[in-house]
Amino acid sequence: MEPVSGFVRAVVGDVAFIFGKGLVGAYLLARRNGCARPRLDLLVRSHGQYVPLTVPEGTVTTIGRLVGLDEIRPAPMITVEFTPGDSGAEAHLSAHNAVIVTITDVSHREYDAVVLTTSLGEATYAQLPPGYYHVSVVVIDEYGDLLQGYAAQHNLHVDKGDDLIVSLSIRTAGVAEVAAALETGPHAALLGGSGDVVPLLDLVRIGRAPDCDLILDRQEISRHHAELLRIDAAAYELRDLGSTNGTRLNGKTIETAMVGHGDEIRLGAVPFTLLMS
Repeated sequence: MEPVSGFVRAVVGDVAFIFGKGLVGAYLLARRNGCARPRLDLLVRSHGQYVPLTVPEGTVTTIGRLVGLDEIRPAPMITVEFTPGDSGAEAHLSAHNAVIVTITDVSHREYDAVVLTTSLGEATYAQLPPGYYHVSVVVIDEYGDLLQGYAAQHNLHVDKGDDLIVSLSIRTAGVAEVAAALETGPHAALLGGSGDVVPLLDLVRIGRAPDCDLILDRQEISRHHAELLRIDAAAYELRDLGSTNGTRLNGKTIETAMVGHGDEIRLGAVPFTLLMS
C-alpha cells in the first residue's frame, strides 16, 4: 500500500519506514523561528485533515478520530519506548533529543496517522482501534536542525483488548538517506501561542465543523471560520468565511488579505503566527 501525499516511504538497509515529512518540516521550521520546543503532540491526520487535540497534562492520550474507534471501547493502548541502539548512538543522543513519532494505520483505506512528540528516554502513549500499524520515529538533535537517528517497526498487530509495549532501538547508520527523503521544498505551518505547530496544506479551511481541514473545538470559533489558500511559495490568501467573532491580520479586521511569513492571524481570540520556509 502506498502512503498518501505528505508521507514518505523510505528503505535504509533492511528497514522500511513511513513518516510524515511535512510534520518534520513544520517542527524544524518552528524551531528555526524561535520556538525552542515546538509541540506536535497530539496531531491526528484523519481523512486528509490535520486535527490538533488538547490532552490534559498527566493523562494518557486518547485518539477519538481514528477509523473504527467509536465501535470499540475501550481501545487498546500502545506504549512506545525508545532506547539508544547501534552504530554508536549512545555517544550522540541524549534524553533531551526531540523524537517525532508517526503511527500509520495500514488496516484502513484512509491511511490515518497519529503524530506525537516526546524526548528520548521517555515513552509515548496512544489508544488505537484493533488493526495493523506501522510505527516510525525520527530523532532530531537537541540544539540544531539535524536528524540524529530513526527507528521503525512494521505490521504491529493490535487486537481487541490487547495493550502493547513497543521498544524501538534508535539507529544512526543510514541517517543521511532518511534526511534526504525529508528534503521536500518549502514548508508552511501555523504556530499557536503555546507552541503548538500545525503543518499547512495548500488550501486549509479552519473552524469547528468536522469537514474543516484544521478543526479548532473552541466556542469562539465559527463552524467555518476562515481559510488559507496558498498563492505561491511566499504567501497565502487569508479569507474570513463570515465568522461571528471575526478574523484579524496583524491587529486589523479583514475579509480578504494576503498573509506572509511572520504575520499574526487571530481567529476570534485565538492567535497564530504563519511560518513559511
